[in-house]
Amino acid sequence: MVEEKKDRWCKICGVTSPEDGRLLAEIGVSAIGLMFYQDSDRYVSYERAKRVSDEIKSVNPSVKTVGVFVNPTSDMVGDAIAQVGVDMLQFHGSESPSFCEYFGLPYIKSVGVTAQTNFVELDAEYREAWAFILDRYDAEKHGGTGEIFDWRFWPEGINRRYILAGGLKPDNVAEAIKVLDPFGVDVSSGVESLRRGIKDRMLVERFMQEVKFG
Repeated sequence: MVEEKKDRWCKICGVTSPEDGRLLAEIGVSAIGLMFYQDSDRYVSYERAKRVSDEIKSVNPSVKTVGVFVNPTSDMVGDAIAQVGVDMLQFHGSESPSFCEYFGLPYIKSVGVTAQTNFVELDAEYREAWAFILDRYDAEKHGGTGEIFDWRFWPEGINRRYILAGGLKPDNVAEAIKVLDPFGVDVSSGVESLRRGIKDRMLVERFMQEVKFG
């Protein structure tokens, strides 16, 4: 009897165009990330993000749109919710639990993982978080390093949604899933080829196939 593979949450982050939004909606990803951090190469204005979101919802309403922030003001987040209509929030800075919870939407908290990361304390502090994204720690960059962190630091024994990020691509995501069995995976540069922020259909399809059968 062949073991049935479970559905695994998969987010494609740093989407910058309605065309890519349609592509990802057609392929059937779980969620897409819209970068509202101005220092990011994949930053989008609220106006452009609205066009991306509208395109996605017209093709596949089940795909979640995630607004990605780094130490924003409450007005910035409120404007994104009002103007874009994002489904979820993702925080990559030093946002407090009360700030993350303030907006009434499911939120994901990003964690730069090191040997000193205390997942028990993290779980207790951000107890209302929908999930945690675990990425490589970088003192200068707030996520999006495109590099793998030391998987030996992956948490065990805590019943939480952990999403793996950092350096994932079609060639290694199946192995990552096999080793760590995360709730989900998150990728950006790993499915780009010619230009930052522009997704490569072939790479996305390969990535999704590896996720499905990983």
